[in-house]
Amino acid sequence: MGRSFIRNGWGFGEGVARVFKKGRRAAPCILFFDSIDALAPRFGADQSTTDVYRRILSQLLREIDNLRDVKGVILLAATDHPERIEPALLRSGRFDYILPFAKPGVAIARRLFISVAACAAFAQY
Repeated sequence: MGRSFIRNGWGFGEGVARVFKKGRRAAPCILFFDSIDALAPRFGADQSTTDVYRRILSQLLREIDNLRDVKGVILLAATDHPERIEPALLRSGRFDYILPFAKPGVAIARRLFISVAACAAFAQY
């Protein structure tokens, strides 16, 4: 999502502000950011963390902080690389819970696949 904000020609953080504005208008809703590490990378850990990403992160942190007074908007984020997330994003009060999940083993992955495939097949009828 981080790179798409830049690629779409939105201002530095304007895309983030748009997402949160839509979320506040659509409440009750869930705002879900997949691969949050791409939107809020840890500074200093990667040479690609430019001023653009700093501005996007700044806007993201402001928007998250402003959600405290908004009723009916739930913020969820996911990442495969928690070590790449800027620590300021994980500061107290921004996300209430951090739930780590281990990668499933082969047996569990197979059961999940069968389960999802069965639901998908059932949904066709």
